[in-house]
Amino acid sequence: MAETVQIEMPQMGESVTEGTVLEWHKQEGEYVSEGETVVEVSTDKIDAEVPAPASGVLTRILKAPDETIEVGGVLAELDPSAEASTDGAGEERDTGPGLTAGATGEGDQDLGDESEPSATPEPGVVKTVTPAEPTGETLQIAMPEMGESVTEGTVLEWHVAEGDAVSEGDTVIEVSTDKIDAEVPAPASGVIKKLLVSPDDTVQVGQALAEMAAGATAAATD
Repeated sequence: MAETVQIEMPQMGESVTEGTVLEWHKQEGEYVSEGETVVEVSTDKIDAEVPAPASGVLTRILKAPDETIEVGGVLAELDPSAEASTDGAGEERDTGPGLTAGATGEGDQDLGDESEPSATPEPGVVKTVTPAEPTGETLQIAMPEMGESVTEGTVLEWHVAEGDAVSEGDTVIEVSTDKIDAEVPAPASGVIKKLLVSPDDTVQVGQALAEMAAGATAAATD
């Protein structure tokens, strides 16, 4: 029951409503780490790199280069529960879209099979097990890339608080750079667990702004 995370076209200023796909840095079936650039897009204001909202395997690319996409439109889907192959993670790129980790028979992670707890830390994977919300994969909401020359931004205001339920694509925070002000959307539906920065804080591109439990509901906080 893998939770699919959608990679969306981010908001890049109030007057920007759409953009064009320039090039994909990752292909279907490839493993990506949270914050890693997956696609480059262009708007009438700036070119920007869109980072992976979570670590996992890219299962589906929905927009090809030169295609137009609206703000909030889905560029690709990834499976955050899938992991990088332990043997030759970089070489085995033709696993095929939609293949989840463990489908080869090795490293199978059946929910009922708890006799072999995997304690191997993986780069960039937030493997937080939350007993109160067993279905909630912890995702980080990161400061997106907003053009090649933009390295940091300032938090303007939060649109949500800790414990709030959000839907995928809902604006969670507004940030400002020396180029534009932008709204950062929730990468998945779930519950905001922790706000990591405050208004007027300076944040680096790729830095975590908040943590959320994907798939959790507000009722789970009982």
